Amino acid sequence: MLNMRAAIVLLILAAGANAAGFRAIVSPFMTQADAKASCIAQGGSLAKLSDDNIETVSNLFAGFGDDEGWGNGGSIPVDGRGAWVGAEDRVTEGAFVWQDGSSASDAPWFPGEPNQIGNEDCVATAKWWSGSWELYDISCESMLRFVCQIDSLGANEIATVASKEATDASPVDPPPDGTCDDSKCASSIGNDCCASKNEADETRACNDGYSVVMTEESCYLDLGWMFKCCTGANFTEEDGDEETSPPPGGMDEDAPTCVSDDSKCASSIGDDCCAAKNEADEIRACKDGYTVQMTGESCFYDLGWTFKCCKA
Repeated sequence: MLNMRAAIVLLILAAGANAAGFRAIVSPFMTQADAKASCIAQGGSLAKLSDDNIETVSNLFAGFGDDEGWGNGGSIPVDGRGAWVGAEDRVTEGAFVWQDGSSASDAPWFPGEPNQIGNEDCVATAKWWSGSWELYDISCESMLRFVCQIDSLGANEIATVASKEATDASPVDPPPDGTCDDSKCASSIGNDCCASKNEADETRACNDGYSVVMTEESCYLDLGWMFKCCTGANFTEEDGDEETSPPPGGMDEDAPTCVSDDSKCASSIGDDCCAAKNEADEIRACKDGYTVQMTGESCFYDLGWTFKCCKA
């Protein structure tokens, strides 16, 4: 369990005999799951709001940018505006409940909410264009402030807490040289360890100071090369073998001189002299008794091999 209790830095806003025990966390922004864990670690839960207490909670956020409203017409809230509260429908889609299991159907929802556009299983409160603070459903992965309800407080207050990353952080010894970690791969398209064979189409890169080390394995239907991300490897991509591997069946370097006719090429997709590097994807063939002879030259953005059709 994330222990944030010791990391709380309180900035007392107001206190009174009739206070409801709400703690508004104004920094840092968190996902709903992290906000929920933080409230539990503080001895409470994400707040349960009603018509009777939502104004009390909204007043805690005055001056922190969340009291500005959503503009003319009530536009969709965005990250950083509003605050997490304790309702969600993770268990039964469409049935929003508070953390104590009670229904949130009579909560102070903004008109038309919850609308469940996309994957919106969590709930936040915000000030809308009308000037009122009301609830709306939103993706649980959004980054928002949040409101904890803590019975033992006896007062309302605003606070900041240590971020989850800061609380979890501890010195870690660097991995020994030669350690490879696929989670560090960062190809520019898939953000993984497979990048296009044509470097102009996709960059190979690694995170956290790891270095790119090329392998001889193809990937993604033979359209890309696999690479690894390793430590301590005095290696750059320029040091690697950037030459494309020979086409299946060899380059026919010892084949007799070819009297070719490109009009006889009959690849199974383009009906031409360029076929996919993976033979399972496209057949290389010739018409009228001509025979296939590989050239060793790539084609179609380095995704295929060229071949000739030679007279028997």
